[in-house]
Amino acid sequence: MSDEGPKSKEVETLSRASLVHLSRGLGKEPDSLTFPMLLNMPCLRIINFIYDTDDAGLLNDESGDIRTTVVEKCLVKWRELTAGVKPKEQMKTLERALREMGKNELADTLMERFMNNQEITPEVFP
Repeated sequence: MSDEGPKSKEVETLSRASLVHLSRGLGKEPDSLTFPMLLNMPCLRIINFIYDTDDAGLLNDESGDIRTTVVEKCLVKWRELTAGVKPKEQMKTLERALREMGKNELADTLMERFMNNQEITPEVFP
């Protein structure tokens, strides 16, 4: 098996649906906003997404819904900003960020799905 990844035009692992599932899987965790920071998303943009989602910011986010929405917005924006980058490099960036968060198993699963050109689905998250 080559380590080049999928050859198709749309890489399923980087599709909007996949990134939404990834954000929902990570978003409820207390450190979820670290993820967009590790993707080099500017802090001001993250803060703007927070206040665009809820005027009170994260003060009333006991359920994690605001964080989830913010992570989703950040991942979609990140995908947009890195559209000119090769999919393999995008995946390496996602993998590195997950590993820096201590999510090695998720990073392995993500890379496996990339190599098989599969979407990230809710089943990936326990």
